[in-house]
Amino acid sequence: MAQIINKTITSGPSAAMDELISDLRSVFAFKRYDAENQRLYITDETYIYINGYSSSFNIAFGNSNGQLIQLYESSVNFIYYQIIKSASGDVALRLYKQPLVDNKYFQMAIVKVKNSDDSESYAVYTPAYSAPGTTSANLVASVYGSMMLIADDTTSAGYTAVNNCADSESPNVSPVNFGMNINTQSAKLIQIFSTYSDYMTSNARIMAQTPRPYNGECLINGRQYYCISFIALLDE
Repeated sequence: MAQIINKTITSGPSAAMDELISDLRSVFAFKRYDAENQRLYITDETYIYINGYSSSFNIAFGNSNGQLIQLYESSVNFIYYQIIKSASGDVALRLYKQPLVDNKYFQMAIVKVKNSDDSESYAVYTPAYSAPGTTSANLVASVYGSMMLIADDTTSAGYTAVNNCADSESPNVSPVNFGMNINTQSAKLIQIFSTYSDYMTSNARIMAQTPRPYNGECLINGRQYYCISFIALLDE
């Protein structure tokens, strides 16, 4: 069963930053914590940056290629967050300046991944939508069907996209989307992947097509998951 931490911080972004970092460190064995730069390293190279100051709150992701994307929010007085650690060890974060409700405010997850050589590692998944070349975005407010994976080999935080025309000389590159359709006959879950990484998730799944969003503890296709709208963390 998933471990869940719920917090409301009313004393400002700086206090929320300290509390959030402490809680994340309590549920995940980071490689190291660079306190001076507020970086939590999930591998030797890939990190999560958290910063709260004045009335702003920032979460960023990077690796040896530098900071790849930053999520930010201004006019922050309170911070509400929820940390979910699944039985399989993946860790998700929901956070915003307003009280948390279903289908909103999912910012990121630390997920176990494997590459084409079967080498295991960890990466950061975020549903943030960022066009290639864009390095900043607002904190995720509503859950949409987009995905980004930041791993050791990631070179860009651009959204996951495909050329959906096989014979075009001028390809139309479209985002890979997922989500719900009330007419679907079953819940269809797939591994999370990225245009800019060789890694794919080992346990976490994206809902390629489901009849509705799923939230909390759910049994899907005979397996136990902890779900946050369109992401399913294996919880067995």
